[in-house]
Amino acid sequence: MIVENTTAEKGQDLGTVGTCPWDGKLVDTVVEMEAGDNGITLVAKAVKKTNESYAVLDGENKPVDKDAAYIASINGLAGGDYTEEENNGWMCTLNGWFTASGLDAYRAGTGIVDGDELHMMYSMDGGPDVRSNFSDATKTLSSLIITGGALDKKFKADEMAYTLTLDAGSDSVTVAAAATNRNFMVRTYKGEYDVSNKGLTRGERAAEIKVTAGDVLTIVVGDPSWPSMSNGQYGANAETVPAGVYTLTIAAAPQGWDGKTATQPTKGDGSTEDPYQITSAAELAWLRNNSCQSGRLWLCCRKGSLRQRSADERYRSE
Repeated sequence: MIVENTTAEKGQDLGTVGTCPWDGKLVDTVVEMEAGDNGITLVAKAVKKTNESYAVLDGENKPVDKDAAYIASINGLAGGDYTEEENNGWMCTLNGWFTASGLDAYRAGTGIVDGDELHMMYSMDGGPDVRSNFSDATKTLSSLIITGGALDKKFKADEMAYTLTLDAGSDSVTVAAAATNRNFMVRTYKGEYDVSNKGLTRGERAAEIKVTAGDVLTIVVGDPSWPSMSNGQYGANAETVPAGVYTLTIAAAPQGWDGKTATQPTKGDGSTEDPYQITSAAELAWLRNNSCQSGRLWLCCRKGSLRQRSADERYRSE
């Protein structure tokens, strides 16, 4: 459980609710679920666990309970008055996804399970400053973090297909994917995805997935059938926009590579006169790690050798 304010500065004028009483991270703790808990009661438990004097209040300035509809104030930092066109207030993600229903709808053991993360954030503009954009239907990833293997190219939001080469001896990878607009769910599947299946990951929460060479992992952002605050006429009608679909095709580790070692080639110096000669998987790994840096490009010149050229040098084939 995390509760933080990174958008308003302490002492800043917040309109009808006065000045901002605190900023930064207030809570970062683990809280135990009990029968009857929901998202709101879990936030209150975490806050009280951090400091018994901190108050979590509802819209009537009463301590929240399981019947509260929303959280209006945490430790004196309250949301603004929407009738006065003030958009500041508390918002929450469940594993990186801004829930499409109120936190009271997500109950312990069903909507929230062991290991899930709730992240309460204070927004000054109704969401965009914490990556919740009602009027945006962009269904892309902002980041993709992989352990247990390496992508064949640097991740880019608009690049949808990758090869994921396993580390030597690895039979699994850990995937953590985050949506650009966190109003959209992210789910990971092995093979083609079924919208009725919740997948192998829960939002941004990292998950270890067993794989073998030839498997395809499919990461889906915002299927039209999934709930989102960006759906409907008061959002961006995102239910009419196709999902963003990324694929990771699993490849075996290069023979002879231990998944960690990267060694600079011993034959050649990378110059025009004496190009590098790649003789092992570890040397190829070094090349991958050091390519396209400092304005340099790497070109295959002939079997087993590579030449280094400056970025402004004209391409020519050998």
